[in-house]
Amino acid sequence: MITLCDSWLAQSPRFRLICWCGWLLGLLIAVLLCLHPVAQKRVMHQEALNQQRAAIQTQWRNLYLLATSSEAPEEPLIPFSPLLFQTLHTRLLHWQPSAQGGEMTLKPAWDAIPLMFVQLAEQGMNVSQFSLSQEGAELLLTLQLERLNDG
Repeated sequence: MITLCDSWLAQSPRFRLICWCGWLLGLLIAVLLCLHPVAQKRVMHQEALNQQRAAIQTQWRNLYLLATSSEAPEEPLIPFSPLLFQTLHTRLLHWQPSAQGGEMTLKPAWDAIPLMFVQLAEQGMNVSQFSLSQEGAELLLTLQLERLNDG
């Protein structure tokens, strides 16, 4: 080992500098060769992200154009009247109006209940609370209603 160091130190400073530069250049090339595949993957990943971003922007643009072009004028709401709930399958028992809406009590058939909620929405009413109970052989539906505010 000592002879190796002695032979290294016996060389001229120019030769030692050239050897050091050669070793550094070799190490630098080795590091670059190791990092090149990683850099290529990063560039490919970035290109894929850019393509996805462009596709998403195109989709949003198309969706916006579709939404703005298909805006049909809103149908006017049917005015709310509790008497509209007096049908063959439903009997209105009680209506207590209030400033925000009111309370309505009905004796409906089981099949008529989902349609009531649809009818209330069409008339611009929101159901804030409801209760469904059984009175004998009939159902008793109590609804707390509020008017929908358009803003």
